[in-house]
Amino acid sequence: MPQQELKEVIATADCAINREDFDELMAFYVDDAVQVVQSGMLAQGGEQIRAAFPAIANYFSHHLHVSQADIPVVAGGDTALVLARTVFRAEREAGQT
Repeated sequence: MPQQELKEVIATADCAINREDFDELMAFYVDDAVQVVQSGMLAQGGEQIRAAFPAIANYFSHHLHVSQADIPVVAGGDTALVLARTVFRAEREAGQT
């Protein structure tokens, strides 16, 4: 996949997160994917990853916005390493911990 196309796919996934369209978002994950939810906490497989996104949205009072500040890509053959610098902007309601 050309680097620009890869960056567009990432931007589309970010938009799905921002809209909380988690069904659309899951199209970007393979069945055996692993997501780091937070340090020491992994979501493994589609079912756990799908369940993690609403919990994350709720944690941030549905005010989470993600984007990429920079997306360097190292590609070789049919494999690419994306070293994205993700920017998170979020608000939490007063009194939440």
